Amino acid sequence: MMLGKLNVAVRTFTQRGPHITKVLTEVLIRMGEMPIADRIIPGRWNQAQALKEFRRFPDRFRPCGDFDRAKLNAVAA
Repeated sequence: MMLGKLNVAVRTFTQRGPHITKVLTEVLIRMGEMPIADRIIPGRWNQAQALKEFRRFPDRFRPCGDFDRAKLNAVAA
């Protein structure tokens, strides 16, 4: 989904353990085709919620490629 200049991709999956089952969402933030950040978040998230989380808390996301924390904060602002 293209929202502004950022593409957001989400993938929801279930992690099963011996006593507990968790629903997790993998979020991938891209600028064009280049991935810039990713994160796995507990719960079921959609693309708009994931982008809002990235814009509010970019420090919680792991930078990908040649991006660092300063560049992520600049993109999120």
